[in-house]
Amino acid sequence: MTGIVCLDQEDGLLFNGRRQSRDRVVTEKILSMTEGKPLWMSAYSRRIFPEDAPVCVAEDLVGKLAEPARKDATAGTLDQLINSEDKDIIEELTLTGKINTFDFDFIRTMKNLKALDLSKTDNTTIPASCLANTNISTVLLPLGLTAIPNRAFYQAAITSIYIPETVQTIGEYAFYQCKSITGNLVIPDATTSIGNYCFTSCTFNGTLTLGNGLQTIGESAFGGNQSLVGDLTIPVTVTSLGASAFSGNVGFNRHLTIDSGINIPFACFYDCRNFSKLTIAEGVNIIGESAFENLSSITGNLKLPNSITSIGARAFFGCSKIDGYLSLGPNITSIGDCAFVKSIDSEEIIQEKEKLSTDPDMDYYDRIIYDDTYYSAIFSKIYIQSSLPPTITIKSFGLKETTISDKRFIKREIVERQPGWSRKRQYDIYNAYRYRGSYPNHLIVPTGCTANYSDWEVDLIEEVDF
Repeated sequence: MTGIVCLDQEDGLLFNGRRQSRDRVVTEKILSMTEGKPLWMSAYSRRIFPEDAPVCVAEDLVGKLAEPARKDATAGTLDQLINSEDKDIIEELTLTGKINTFDFDFIRTMKNLKALDLSKTDNTTIPASCLANTNISTVLLPLGLTAIPNRAFYQAAITSIYIPETVQTIGEYAFYQCKSITGNLVIPDATTSIGNYCFTSCTFNGTLTLGNGLQTIGESAFGGNQSLVGDLTIPVTVTSLGASAFSGNVGFNRHLTIDSGINIPFACFYDCRNFSKLTIAEGVNIIGESAFENLSSITGNLKLPNSITSIGARAFFGCSKIDGYLSLGPNITSIGDCAFVKSIDSEEIIQEKEKLSTDPDMDYYDRIIYDDTYYSAIFSKIYIQSSLPPTITIKSFGLKETTISDKRFIKREIVERQPGWSRKRQYDIYNAYRYRGSYPNHLIVPTGCTANYSDWEVDLIEEVDF
């Protein structure tokens, strides 16, 4: 509830013994400010406002303004405890006892409610979608809560959230697109599962702490949180990590540590472009397609765990600031297309060639329009501990040889003679694809394995005892 006090320029309440609020212009201004919301005042003041004004009378206005509504609820009876007049003016509500779906449905009709305190209720669960799309800015959850259900705060207007230490699961879309939420996000140690799209596109602007009991992180669970900052550590307890789980988190600006020996799925950390360091624990077997694509601020060497067997297409594509070497372990068997390509630059290049002609009125030209693509290698030096080379594509590390596709006829154009030309011209226009690039030039392999890597066409192959 908001209080209105009428003062003059000298902070006075009276003028010639008459209250400022009794001025007709002031009363009109008050009605304009309240925009049709219930206006509480004393019976004495009520007489100066129009009869059809949304005015409510109460003598204890100070008490009504200072105290939030407090109700001890029996499940399903909240609508009996709050009358229709209070329902539309209450801005802060504290509940004790136990509440259920019917009570949450009633809370959703309280159009001016801004703060809801459920911390002292006896609830261990709350209904799915219970506060979805609401305008309540502050919500304190029951301190004994064990589960936050699907869509509980879907697109809600909450500005912060404290997740009780007792919460074990957080459902799908639970906080999806909470666009007003800020501060830190702490997942308690008791929490074992975070559902798909749980915190997608929220606006937290602090740090993210994942509890040491966490086991499952769903698909895109934290995707698109662009303002989270600092380090991110995936706990050793995590056994399942969803696709795109942290994609688009451009705010993280320090160390990404994956302590768990899990497989890294598709686009898991895609476009987390401001991480400055990456550490992956032993035990990881598979790095999926685009898993670390566009981590464009990590620098130094990239040393991958010996346990890794497969690296997907574009897994480290766009990691353009890595300036050291790549180290691959003894178990690597396959590396996908463009897995370690720094960038792909494309442009259109036009090449013209004049054809000999006996026609006295016409010059003949071939015009070839190349779709020119350049694949830049991230690494010049690679260590591979495997005695047998992994399966690769011609663009896994960049592109060594320039290749040009067959040209394809597009159309013929006749251009009338222009200034400086002796005759008009005929153009036969073709399209072709040209692929170029850079490639690693130094490969270090186990002793006695040079011949195994001869097909890689690296300028220098060196043998060492790993």
